[in-house]
Amino acid sequence: MKTILLALTVLVALPLPLPFFSAPEPVAQETVLVTGFEPFGPWDSNPSGEVALALNGTLVGDVRILGVMLPVTFGTSYLRLQEYMAACDPVAVIALGLDGTARWVEVERIALNLQHPSLWRFSRINDSGPPVRCTTLPTRAIVAALREEAIAARPSWFAGLYVCNYVFYRLQEDAQQGGIPAGFIHVPPTPSQKPYGMELATTLQAVRTAINVTMAA
Repeated sequence: MKTILLALTVLVALPLPLPFFSAPEPVAQETVLVTGFEPFGPWDSNPSGEVALALNGTLVGDVRILGVMLPVTFGTSYLRLQEYMAACDPVAVIALGLDGTARWVEVERIALNLQHPSLWRFSRINDSGPPVRCTTLPTRAIVAALREEAIAARPSWFAGLYVCNYVFYRLQEDAQQGGIPAGFIHVPPTPSQKPYGMELATTLQAVRTAINVTMAA
């Protein structure tokens, strides 16, 4: 009897074995890439880049935002964009740019296969590419949602011929291959830059809404 009790005491004192099954690994969080531009020309600050950096590392709905600034240069801007896309494997990409004449948020519909890098020089962005590439963002839904929030917004059919359009066109090439929603949104200057400008907080809210609408589409 004493032997049995001793054996039971030893068994109870032994540490319990670890479970034979392993805990499930956490699911990697989906990422939306938001890009803006650095200051350029007469603009000592660029609201598009400021909004992108303000969103960086935050959550919008169930997705995490990687917000980055791109240089305002042909070639290099797209190379940086490719690097960020490869690093985070985004489920959507929204590129932002400043339209210094805008009085509203402009959700761009098409990117032209044309660039104007200098005063007398025009050239195609991709010699073998189509004349235009269309956004894959839900443009109408984004504009409607912004207007419901009393944010001035409209669809746009011309993204210019500078680096914004260049990045937009190149982005759509990659987005088409990856099968992800992507597109370009022009934002207005701030009131401190132009009297008709939009407060940075409002622009930030607009981009957050665009992300939510895109992910819900």
